[in-house]
Amino acid sequence: MNNLIVNMAGYSSYPILERIFTELKSVPSEFINENYLTMLTKYTKNVLENIKKNSKTTEDKKALGKELTDSKLYDINIFWNIVVLPSTEVKLDFKVKDYAVKCLVNILESSMSISEQLIVKAFDSIKTNALSIIGCIKFIMNCYKDLKKNKNIKSSIKKYTSKESGLLDKIITSLLNYKEGKTFDRKYEETLKDYFDFIGFIIELNKGTLQFSQEQLDTLWKSFVTNKTSQEEANFFYRQLIKPSNKAKK
Repeated sequence: MNNLIVNMAGYSSYPILERIFTELKSVPSEFINENYLTMLTKYTKNVLENIKKNSKTTEDKKALGKELTDSKLYDINIFWNIVVLPSTEVKLDFKVKDYAVKCLVNILESSMSISEQLIVKAFDSIKTNALSIIGCIKFIMNCYKDLKKNKNIKSSIKKYTSKESGLLDKIITSLLNYKEGKTFDRKYEETLKDYFDFIGFIIELNKGTLQFSQEQLDTLWKSFVTNKTSQEEANFFYRQLIKPSNKAKK
């Protein structure tokens, strides 16, 4: 059945693709696993290839591109929602969500125009706290890693992480808000690591122009050391400070 659905993507008309998409997006979360996401990835890439193949003129391609980026992203929307919606709305194991990030970026290799729009959407969501910060962070970092050969992708990510963007302040604020009232356990530590990995990423990306201000470092030190909830939390923070990509020192 999975192979049939994947193959249909390459030959079906748009109304049929719309119908299949409607059915696929209604799949309950308990049935979403890595096998399902792998099938969906192949299907979506075939849909995009079908669209390109049937766009005969430049005008057709522009029209179809606009239609896709405006509202009809087909199964890309399914992946996007898995990646960025809060866990209260999409109840999936974090490993499945991480795999969805990789699948989404894999798909976007076939459509750089959609990639750029989703990257901007992810940064906007971080600033407005509209979606899962961690989902957006992982998506952005994976895009940079796998799509950075595209100069537009690379320059867009650098622009939105620059000192002028104020992103570092926003991430620190989000981190401290997340930390409030938490106890130190594996899930908490993994989320903290995601935050600090992203902080290290944007500092390294803007090496020489972006670093912790004294005020930012004092704020983090107070939260993780002076007002620590446990020694494990303080030790975790010390480890982040000495990581190669995070050379800030107290």
